[in-house]
Amino acid sequence: MWKKERMVSVILAIIAGILVFGCVKGGESNTTQRNVNVKKELVYAAPTEMGDINIHLYAGDMTVQDMVFEPLVDNTNEGIKPALAESWDISPDGREYVFHLRKGVTFHDREPFNAEAVKLNFDAIMSNVERHAWMSLTQKIQSYEALDEYTFKMVLSEAYYPTLVELGLTRPFRFASPADFINGGTKDGVKGYSGTGAWILKEHVPDQYAVFDGNPDYWNGMPEIEKLTRKVLPIGLTTILALEKGEVDILFTNQGANMFDAEALRQIEAMNKYKIVMSNAVVTKMLLANTSNISSPISDEQVRMALWYALDRNIIASNITNGMDIPADTLFAKSVSYCNIPLENRPCDLEKARQLLEGSGWRMNGEYRTKGGKPLEITLNYTLSKAGEKAICEYIQSQCQQIGLKVNVEGVDRVVAVRTTPGFDIVLDYTWGAPYDPQSTLSAFHGSNSYKIPTSGMKNIDAILKSIDSALVEFDETKRQVFFTYALTEIHNQASFIPITYGSLMIVAPVYLENIGFNQSQYEIPFDRFTYRK
Repeated sequence: MWKKERMVSVILAIIAGILVFGCVKGGESNTTQRNVNVKKELVYAAPTEMGDINIHLYAGDMTVQDMVFEPLVDNTNEGIKPALAESWDISPDGREYVFHLRKGVTFHDREPFNAEAVKLNFDAIMSNVERHAWMSLTQKIQSYEALDEYTFKMVLSEAYYPTLVELGLTRPFRFASPADFINGGTKDGVKGYSGTGAWILKEHVPDQYAVFDGNPDYWNGMPEIEKLTRKVLPIGLTTILALEKGEVDILFTNQGANMFDAEALRQIEAMNKYKIVMSNAVVTKMLLANTSNISSPISDEQVRMALWYALDRNIIASNITNGMDIPADTLFAKSVSYCNIPLENRPCDLEKARQLLEGSGWRMNGEYRTKGGKPLEITLNYTLSKAGEKAICEYIQSQCQQIGLKVNVEGVDRVVAVRTTPGFDIVLDYTWGAPYDPQSTLSAFHGSNSYKIPTSGMKNIDAILKSIDSALVEFDETKRQVFFTYALTEIHNQASFIPITYGSLMIVAPVYLENIGFNQSQYEIPFDRFTYRK
């Protein structure tokens, strides 16, 4: 069941035929013509509606939110860089931050960006602080004020080492024009979407498309791409054919999700009209188990551990993702800060998995196991808009059948809506990636909209939470490592998060588009840095 569908060879043949026909018909002159006649417009495919992009809430597409709204600072691979704040000062005790704001910046509606606008946005965020409980920074802000027109001060209740990182995340600490606020804030909605970013939303037809114009007054220079259209298309062959027909210019996958068949993409790349650009591995595909659901077998640690041993990550990486992912042995790669620690390696071992289930009292009863008359059966949810997830889940289903564990596979629109309800069993999910890991992922154990429900049934959860909290406020690197090591070891030993593969971001783009790259966050695409071949 986990193998690629039999029709893939037929689909690839159709795609190859269309591509070859297009090359024969148009040849190099077709590519040249597209380059010469470029109106500095691009269309990119997206599998879902962008939604309400209110930057202080969580319903909107993060890629779009990043295009329209900006933070005080940017998280980059080279560290924290200035954005709307040109510079900042931090007090010796790590509690006070003074930001010196960029002058001459305006929102898209021509309202000025200044310290008062920053304060009003902070008011909007902090008035809805429970919604942002996943971010520890929101719990530590003691006060803030506009010192003058371009100077903003923030005071924390205690030193918190990821402060600048969290201020640079995609949400919620970004800035919208106060003229768009409703009832003096944003938690009740907004009138419009005016940020300071490189892109201005001009038109939006829900479930069809959204059009963005380059911001001619952007403080960092107007993007070379003057118009960008986000077109909603179903995943798979339809989108690939839209690429060949010229209906879209760019395909993008984030969270390491295989939205498109890997072999089909290689066929496209071989035609020399498009190129595939991939980032370094940035995110972990993993199974998130609900340890608090005591009515489910997944609350049994031995069942979770057996599931871990049942999976051959090499097969998933090589056969299902076609080499685009890397097998993952731990929740976070060792390259992630504070995660290069000794943890038990658990390679695929079906006999070990069976022994664990036997030792926990689960006995074979026909095709599957039971205990006390209760079947060993769980439901695994995945996101429908990510095509590669179904194949992974069906592989997991087939492997678990071999150890007597019945796995029902069900696709859902949004896994986050499942994992925040008490009754789920297990979901295919993703870590948050850089710059969130490990601090934001771990602090989300507190957030009811993140990992609080599935982690609350873990043994020693109070000690784990205390260790995470201590790590976040500890400025001594050695002591901080000790706190993180304890938390990460407990998480690993209880198999509450079961890693599968480390995934990369991918962009399929025309060969004439240059300077294609990635931001540190997996949720962002730096369209403003893309340029055309001269």
